Amino acid sequence: MEESFGINNVTRVTGVKRNRLQAWKDLALIAPTYKAGGTGYRDRWTRSDVYWVLALKRLVESGFSRGFAGALLRKSVGYARETKRAGRLCSVLFLRRAGKIIGVTLCDKPSLRVDFGSDPDLEGAADDIYILNFAKIRAEVDGRISELGD
Repeated sequence: MEESFGINNVTRVTGVKRNRLQAWKDLALIAPTYKAGGTGYRDRWTRSDVYWVLALKRLVESGFSRGFAGALLRKSVGYARETKRAGRLCSVLFLRRAGKIIGVTLCDKPSLRVDFGSDPDLEGAADDIYILNFAKIRAEVDGRISELGD
């Protein structure tokens, strides 16, 4: 089993209060990789899960609704897990039109270049384009996790 953390360490690392984390989990906005399997067992959160918890916190603090932020992360988390990219992810780019997500791109290179002019289907398709600095989230979580052992 890969490195994992209990809820107390997740709250310490992310600054998300335990009851809020539980509410987000109950609303299916975020989920631990290792879910409790019965009485006496507790959820275990991987490092990647902790990245996504902090990402959700940042999106909500930036004014996005929990529902919108959760939908964005469900799309991103699923793809990142499938491709095993969360550990190298630098940014999450998402496009929104009429309040709905119309595209999500995960970038694992430190520089990001977006050229909508070369794709006429995308030009003008989005009302808003947002970039979540995932490299900063990873660095913050990694730094705080390293301090847990001290």
